[in-house]
Amino acid sequence: MATIMTPASANLATSTQQWFLEGTLSAASGLTRIVVGKERFVIGRAASTDLCLPSTNVSKVHAELVIAGQIAVLQDCGSTNGTFVNGTRLTAPTPVGAGDLLQFADIELRLGQTDEAPGENTAVAPSPEKGWLISQLHELVNHRKFEMHFQPIVRADGVRTGVEALVRCRVAGLESPVAMFAAAERLGLEERISGMCRTAAAQSLGSYAHREQLFLNTHPNEHLGSELIASLAELRTRWPERPIVLEIHEAAVPNLATIRDFRKALADQQIGMAYDDFGAGQSRLRELSIVPPDYLKFDRSLLIKLESASAAHRSLLLSLVTMANDQGIATIAEGLDEAPTIDVCRELGFTHFQGYFFGRPVPVSEL
Repeated sequence: MATIMTPASANLATSTQQWFLEGTLSAASGLTRIVVGKERFVIGRAASTDLCLPSTNVSKVHAELVIAGQIAVLQDCGSTNGTFVNGTRLTAPTPVGAGDLLQFADIELRLGQTDEAPGENTAVAPSPEKGWLISQLHELVNHRKFEMHFQPIVRADGVRTGVEALVRCRVAGLESPVAMFAAAERLGLEERISGMCRTAAAQSLGSYAHREQLFLNTHPNEHLGSELIASLAELRTRWPERPIVLEIHEAAVPNLATIRDFRKALADQQIGMAYDDFGAGQSRLRELSIVPPDYLKFDRSLLIKLESASAAHRSLLLSLVTMANDQGIATIAEGLDEAPTIDVCRELGFTHFQGYFFGRPVPVSEL
């Protein structure tokens, strides 16, 4: 049996993240790191740009990296030889994340983030039972000490068309889904618990609102293969009339061939697909164009206080929403808590809304 060791203290210090670009700017140079210190960071061959690239293949003003808090969006500025993300040429402003390869003609740079931790850290010793992961996970798995809550998803006209299933744990120390799955990952149980949550959600909802979509989540570590497909086929057999949409986390998409095959397997089971947290991580431009989902859920970090966001931020978001809508993909704005933000989302063309304004996650009895 593997021995699980837990730290004697938990570091509660916060950190500030800084965007940077990293790569070799010329054949004679070593690895160079360039800090992206502006909201609008212009890249090109001209000396006046924020990052001057020494290549005749790069246009004078080639591309622009727009930073909005923890969100980064790359757009081409009409360059001759093109701007690419992970080898795909940009045709619209595209969210990018740490680890993405950004190519400007013949120069390639990696986008990253670094933590700048504060100088003083505060350590707090947790109660010993907080580290008893085996006992905690035993309660969770074998005694089913969790329940499913459901949050409404509504159309732009306010009509509820579906609910997302979200887990709530009753084991001390694992009350939040983040803590629960962090513990599950340490014992290699995240896929098993994720499947249990999907089954419990379908069972809890039963025939209630039988025409509404049930949005079910996957864990980032879940392999989009035969085991997951088999579990979904069982759900479809047990609840043949329930419309189901499976939300795919970006970390679970290893390559286009896998997501293409998985998309077909879902279609065979009459299960829809959604890309979750769009805009919060690595670019999904190729997936959107080659394997389009039924739903595209925009991460809440793109939408917080949208009514006071810069014109550039709104313009970029409009481009992304329009690009998805034009492909027949329903666009969901997540994390909506306030009416002014919702008004802007409606103006931008979002087809669906989700957030506390429309309802908090509640047991099915309170829907």
